[in-house]
Amino acid sequence: MQNNSVQQAYCLEKMGIVHWLPKSSVANVVVLSRPISPWSFDSNQSFNLDKKADSVASAGFGFRAPAVLSKDPEVTQKTVAGLKEELLTNSSVIVEDLQPIEEYAVEIAPLSVFDEKLSHDFSVQLYVVEKRLLLLTQVPRAFDAFNEIERLALKMSQALLKQTTDEWVSSKFSWPDKLTNPYFVDRTDWMLSALDSFIERYLDGVEAPILIVAGAQIQHVVSALPVDSKVVSLPRANIVSLPELYRIPELKREAWVEMQKVLQV
Repeated sequence: MQNNSVQQAYCLEKMGIVHWLPKSSVANVVVLSRPISPWSFDSNQSFNLDKKADSVASAGFGFRAPAVLSKDPEVTQKTVAGLKEELLTNSSVIVEDLQPIEEYAVEIAPLSVFDEKLSHDFSVQLYVVEKRLLLLTQVPRAFDAFNEIERLALKMSQALLKQTTDEWVSSKFSWPDKLTNPYFVDRTDWMLSALDSFIERYLDGVEAPILIVAGAQIQHVVSALPVDSKVVSLPRANIVSLPELYRIPELKREAWVEMQKVLQV
């Protein structure tokens, strides 16, 4: 009984409750016995860290014992292999290499495929008349008399086809237009592909098309198109640009001769 009283007095003292005992009694209690812990503890008990979490939780500690990892490389390799096999059995899980990923800072420069012989800054106007005639002419950036060259294109088409021009469409293409990315602007192959796709869009439904390319600048670009392009295989006549024909009427005779040649083929 005396030992229990001593332990109770010590515990109450640690909680700050000492007024219910005389001072002399408290002092005697503290001197008589001061155990290391107010709870009994069996020093002979050994703990096994490999026990399961439920046995630890049943002891009331509320935490999981840390797993002991083996430093043996063979055991570690088997563990990784087992993890891969376990993840691969689940089709919804995408398993990649579990080895460490090393990242390197690499400066990637855009591939430059630039042909200096070709112009990389131009604007063209395309007219498709009566689903037969395709007229592609270059126009200056600052050119604003589009109504005049449109009227000229329709008169030329009417004279060549020898029929009224009731059905026609017009479209504009420019390079590089609003592009600023050097990966696109500085690549001639991208420029040629863009122009080729632009013209081919208007070939659908056109029967026996004839292509007239007006302007020396755009003539070099069209000639550089891939050999497998549909545009390259079309019968073609090269003449001066329509803005030049509009400003210099004397050039119309020479242009008419060239266009007549392609119609006779």
